This record gives sequence, structure tokens and C-alpha cells, in this order.
Amino acid sequence: MMSIRAMFKGRPVGVALALPLCCLFQAAGAGGLPPPSRQDLQILGRILSFREAQGSGAAPIAIVYNPTDAQSLGEAQAFAELMGSGVAVGNLILRPLLIEQGRLGGASGYAAILTAAAVDTGIVRAAVRQHQIPCITRQIEQVAHGACTVGFRSNPSISIAYSSANAAAAGIRFATAFIMMVREV
Repeated sequence: MMSIRAMFKGRPVGVALALPLCCLFQAAGAGGLPPPSRQDLQILGRILSFREAQGSGAAPIAIVYNPTDAQSLGEAQAFAELMGSGVAVGNLILRPLLIEQGRLGGASGYAAILTAAAVDTGIVRAAVRQHQIPCITRQIEQVAHGACTVGFRSNPSISIAYSSANAAAAGIRFATAFIMMVREV
């Protein structure tokens, strides 16, 4: 068996570092994202505070996951653990409820749907439009595919993507100030 040293002998240091870094990024989390963080919860709460007609107080968050995908379940559980029994963000208290994607059709009474990796965008899109619940995700492609209204990333820097078409189709409105600050997808 060839040693690591022998495998990279005579090659630039960058090549020797590429393999371990590649593996590190693969293990980072769902879709190459780092695990959910407290900063993600702050961003989620701030996004919701810009929704027109958003009240204050308890804000139940349906954390939707694909039960057949380990990354999806892991991301959903990590978000739920971070929220605990409720986490205050601005004038909202985010309260998590883990929901399997197949049970999302009966969703109502939620302040938002937060999707994990690998969820069925068709199921999410139908629930969002039927119940007029904003869908927020770290999976930006779910916004591009018409399922979610807002997507965000907190690492390496904060970026927020918004689809006015998805919002209009679901009957969801955000404040003009929010729309001016985000990137349209």
C-alpha cells in the first residue's frame, strides 16, 4: 500500500492539501453547507419580521425534511435542537415543529416553512401556495425551482435570495425595504 507521502512526492503542496480539503467540504453538511447555526436562526427571524402582516410573539416554524435522506433529517434535527422549545429573534419566538414532507399537505397555522436538503419541491410548492405560508431555506436551488420564497446563506457571508414570482404565486408579501436589500432569483 502506498503511503500518503509517497503519493504526493514531488508534487506541489497545493495538490497535497487538495484531497483532505475536498473531503472536509464534502462532510460539511447538507448540500455542502455547514451545519445550521444560531446566526441562521437570527437570519430566519429577521426575514420573517419583514413579512407584511407578520405579528409578534410565538412563530411556529414547520421544519420540513425528507425522511428517506439522512442529510435532510440531520439538518432538520439540527435546526430543531438550536431552536429548543423556542428562541427569541426580534419580536418573534421561533418554535420548531419537525414535519415529514409527506405530511406537509395539511400544514396550517405556521409562521413559515423551513426546508432541509433533499425535500420534494413539488410537495413544498403545493403547501406554500395552498396555505400561503412563506417557505424559507438554505437550499437556494429550492427558490430557483419554485418551491420556496426566500433562500439564505450565512457562511462565508450573509446572502439572501428572493423570488417575487414565488411570493406572488403563494400570495405572500414582504416589505419593500426587504425586497430592496435582497437578490432577486
